[in-house]
Amino acid sequence: MSKIMNNAHTELKFLILDFSQHTVQEVLSANTGIDLPHWAIEVLSFLSDFVVHDYVSCFTSGTTGPAKEIRFETKQLIAGANNTLSFFDLQKGDVALLPLSCSFIAGKMMVVRALVGRLILYVTAPALDLSKVLEKKFDFSVLIPSQIIPLLASENSEIITQFGQILLGGSALSESLVKDLMRHKVAAWLSFGMTETMSHFALRQLSPVPHSRYVCLKGFEISQDYNGQLLVKNDSLGIAEMQTNDVVKIFNDRSFIWLGRSDNMVNSAGIKLYPETIEQRIKVLYPDLVPFIIQGVSDDKLGQKLALYFEGDFFLTPEALLVLKEHLPPYECPRTYFSVNKFDRTLTGKIIRKKYN
Repeated sequence: MSKIMNNAHTELKFLILDFSQHTVQEVLSANTGIDLPHWAIEVLSFLSDFVVHDYVSCFTSGTTGPAKEIRFETKQLIAGANNTLSFFDLQKGDVALLPLSCSFIAGKMMVVRALVGRLILYVTAPALDLSKVLEKKFDFSVLIPSQIIPLLASENSEIITQFGQILLGGSALSESLVKDLMRHKVAAWLSFGMTETMSHFALRQLSPVPHSRYVCLKGFEISQDYNGQLLVKNDSLGIAEMQTNDVVKIFNDRSFIWLGRSDNMVNSAGIKLYPETIEQRIKVLYPDLVPFIIQGVSDDKLGQKLALYFEGDFFLTPEALLVLKEHLPPYECPRTYFSVNKFDRTLTGKIIRKKYN
């Protein structure tokens, strides 16, 4: 029977949901009347609601604006879960790890995938320290970058291979992180999606063979509006040509390269610049640079100019600035620099850029 590793919530490591052998009702019954921490109660509450109601309420992350409620039919989530199960070839009895909050769509969808695919799901407290799960070996894990950075930086970095196929999302990746994943030959993908598309609708392979393009999952089609913004549709999931704020370069109706968000675009002397693209170029030059972002600030002559914001008491040396000038086009080179004590972030680790406009 699906069980709890330790009934004392202060010591609880895992909430184990074994859908490979048991029904939802059996899984829920096994965890009734037990003193559980909030994160475990949240998962069981969602599971209980999912099998009773015809719809599920989700809230956006609040990265680019106030969090808002979105409702999905349960059959939509089941179809979306099947897409991911098929892509990663997950089979009945495979062991998956969920160390993310079930408050948002990423956590909810992992529970649905486990239920639909009859997986054995190990749920643990949402935290950056995953050392407590290292005695297990998983077939599939959903993680955010800040959870694997400490593992890759440790002396025993090969433990990253215990997480099986890794689906990453939540925040930007450093070049050094991707190189470490490749060095360990980890099968890892970066997700692209939003709450409105029921988590990811496209994936980009990071390792062991890196790809620059995102490829859409089955049933999704993409196009662009006149501003280059991405349009997404999936008739079978009930998504009718939804407009996003993402500016992309499309190669066909199922693959694309992400350039940045239209609401972050900087218009400098009539040239449209996308901070996220420039940030990736800087990360190639300086893979281990402290967290930073590029924003547009007002300028009397240019309208807007690029500003580089660093986290912590840090500034680039004159030599480093010279490297940027040599490797970036003139219009992409930051013209001013700021230091921020600590960036405001979402629960998934994304920097809330609007705080620094």
